[in-house]
Amino acid sequence: MTKVLLINKFNYAKGGADGYFLALADLLKTNRWETVKFCMAGEHNLPDEREDFFVSQIDFHRPTLHDLLRLPGRMIYSFEAAHKLKKLIRQEQPDIVHVHNIYHQLSPSVLVAAKKFNLPVVMTVHDWKLICPNYNMFDRFGSAEEVCDNLWHCLTRRSVNGSWRRSLLATAEFYMHHRVFKFYERLVDLYLAPSQFVKDKLVAHGYPADKIKVLPLFVSTKAEPEFRPGDYALFVGRLVPEKGLDVLIEAMGLADRNVKLKIAGLGPEYKHLAQLIKDKKLSERVELVGPKFGHELVELTRQAGLLIVPSVWPEVFGLVSLEAQAVGKPVLAAEIGGLPETLKNNQSGWLFKAGDAKDLAEKLNRLYFDKQKLETAGRAGRALMVTNFSAEKHYRELNQVYRLLINAKLKSLPAIHA
Repeated sequence: MTKVLLINKFNYAKGGADGYFLALADLLKTNRWETVKFCMAGEHNLPDEREDFFVSQIDFHRPTLHDLLRLPGRMIYSFEAAHKLKKLIRQEQPDIVHVHNIYHQLSPSVLVAAKKFNLPVVMTVHDWKLICPNYNMFDRFGSAEEVCDNLWHCLTRRSVNGSWRRSLLATAEFYMHHRVFKFYERLVDLYLAPSQFVKDKLVAHGYPADKIKVLPLFVSTKAEPEFRPGDYALFVGRLVPEKGLDVLIEAMGLADRNVKLKIAGLGPEYKHLAQLIKDKKLSERVELVGPKFGHELVELTRQAGLLIVPSVWPEVFGLVSLEAQAVGKPVLAAEIGGLPETLKNNQSGWLFKAGDAKDLAEKLNRLYFDKQKLETAGRAGRALMVTNFSAEKHYRELNQVYRLLINAKLKSLPAIHA
């Protein structure tokens, strides 16, 4: 049985990247791959038989004094991660390494460790950290793409959470990783971009096109779809500025008074959004329902009329768009980043100008009450998921990538030494 080592900082579904990491592990097991995980330890983690190898926990958001002393070293180069990963590789003898999000908690020291054993390394690009010290090319001033081109802008704009300290650490981290040691550029054999938009951005910032393969994420299509439109629009995601919730609430103020919206999620913008809804006298039409997971989230989506994705940052992909279409719900999404690649415009969903509340309100008014159009688009979306974004299709393409890299390494490099 062929063995893959999956590396991600969290072993629980904290965000979309982590959810994909866990789903991929299950998908590979189903297809008879042996999987080994390497992550950071933590109380929220799923049980794992090899968790003794995991890197010690460190909290970047509420650090203790001990954590503060360890932060710079952990971000730039974690000797602990490198040491523990080498021990795990010696024990497990994997054939290939698949890296996901390793920034901060693990560091690119894991890439160095993998290459000590001549292992092929593939990396899924889940955000913009490879080209920008700011994860999402968005900060308190809005678009932060210039931060990617001039590192000093990250400091002057306090581009990471509005914090001088965090922005300084992120700038130093980026400079050491990409300008001095070039860890990712040298040690990753192939990047998997979830969208063509991501590949184009990476190429524009100097990454070779022949080292990047576009491989969209996948969703499960096992849940029974519900094509009959419900009586509310739905937003699902973290409540953070870049998700465009201010724009969505403004649009609700402009939309027909019979349009209703449910917002599912949690985040630092919760109190601000609650106050905004109250100030605009939208409390009877806009409901903050809190975070929803698993079956509860699936049911909330199935009972909606359509999903709205109002992002104002260049989304890498848009997994939430796929998840909605998988259960028969069309999507009204901002035309930004990789989002347009997750639907067929005017077939399984519709696009509006990012950041434009008026355009969103006009499209919402036109679509919300047209039950036949919503049902037709929902059916088209479900068909699109089954054809283009299924787990089976994703596995076939990923398996081909793994096999090609493993065979190339076997032909050119010595075997792993004990």
